Amino acid sequence: MAALGHRYRIVRHVIRWDAQVTTQELLIKARDIFAKHGGAKGTLQDKAGKVCLQGAINWAQTGHPRDWDWGSQMNDAYLIINDIILEFDERYYGTAGSFNDSHTIDDVLAVFDKAIARTEA
Repeated sequence: MAALGHRYRIVRHVIRWDAQVTTQELLIKARDIFAKHGGAKGTLQDKAGKVCLQGAINWAQTGHPRDWDWGSQMNDAYLIINDIILEFDERYYGTAGSFNDSHTIDDVLAVFDKAIARTEA
């Protein structure tokens, strides 16, 4: 499978095939999703369709805010995000959801911007 440049994952009991994306591409896409649909608190996606930080990353990777794909660039994205959150406010390290729930949309966008910049280095 790797020779084809694709990978599979099981999401919502369905096997999906996607071309590999870089961590930077994933973060850029997640930031764009959050910029358009961000604002959910306490949930990956609320009834109005708004998503939280984690929901945006999930959506960017899997196509749905509530789907997870831990064998992918999501791992790297979350590690970078958590490092940025630690620098922003050390009380929230490892808890992107708690950071999202207690900070503004602009704060979360700033975390995405710093994470994207870090992947450029």
